[in-house]
Amino acid sequence: MNTLKHLLSPRISSKISAITLPATQVVFRIGVGLLFMQHGVQKLFGLLGGVDGAGATAPLFSLFGAAGVLETFGGLAIVLGLLTRPVAVLLSGQMVIAYFMMHAPQGGFPIQNGGELAVFFALAFGFLFATGAGRWSIDQYLFSEETSDRREQIRRPALEEHRKTITDRDPLSPERKHKVEEERTATVVK
Repeated sequence: MNTLKHLLSPRISSKISAITLPATQVVFRIGVGLLFMQHGVQKLFGLLGGVDGAGATAPLFSLFGAAGVLETFGGLAIVLGLLTRPVAVLLSGQMVIAYFMMHAPQGGFPIQNGGELAVFFALAFGFLFATGAGRWSIDQYLFSEETSDRREQIRRPALEEHRKTITDRDPLSPERKHKVEEERTATVVK
């Protein structure tokens, strides 16, 4: 009992969260994205049984086709952690619409009308919208302050070198005029 009480203490709990949260967030994001993609490849490519269990595909320019595109490529974006928040909002909205169009009219609770997955995915994408992609993602690489600071450290010397090169070639720059005069003087002296 003391061990459980110790593990549940706020101090220990926050330490455990600090260690496990980044990895858990990534595993959750990738798992949700891969599960979601399966529904899309069924509709678009007829894989995993297709839309009818026999490998049929949904017409691309239909609601099922549009859902297949969102599920396949939105799921891939979630797996990669690319534009996670806007994609999560879009996919969560898709699942809410899917629930009310396909499942709610059948009445009852989600367990009774087959809408559990739509509700689960809507909640999962809502969670991903709130938390973002996490540490190991393309979003983290592209948009984090830490990454932009590193990029600036790399970019600054390269930019200065580029400016120096341009200044050396610019016939109107004072440095270039002075250099040309020195070269002329050196040639005349020879």
